[in-house]
Amino acid sequence: MEHLEKLKDFTIHGTYQLPMQIYYQNYPSGGLTVPYHWHKEIELIYVESGSMEMTVNMNSFTAFAGEGAGSLSSPCAVYNIQSTVCNEKRVLCSFLPYSRKRKEKDLKS
Repeated sequence: MEHLEKLKDFTIHGTYQLPMQIYYQNYPSGGLTVPYHWHKEIELIYVESGSMEMTVNMNSFTAFAGEGAGSLSSPCAVYNIQSTVCNEKRVLCSFLPYSRKRKEKDLKS
């Protein structure tokens, strides 16, 4: 279990008042690799162009342009992402699903 703690992503997405963040990502040269990690947030990913490979809890798949991959990136799921072509564009939305009950410590841990 200690090894999982080393994979935790401590990035703060959004604010206490608005516990979400949207990221627009464009990789014209391809080659993006996001190493294995996990976080408390749900992450919705939509592939606008290109494609990406994603492994979530040891299950791998490829998401192509026009497809979403985020429903599989549930809270605390261990996953990674790899661009498979040049000119990949995607939109990510990270948010905590329990924002009304959320405590200040969730933004810090």
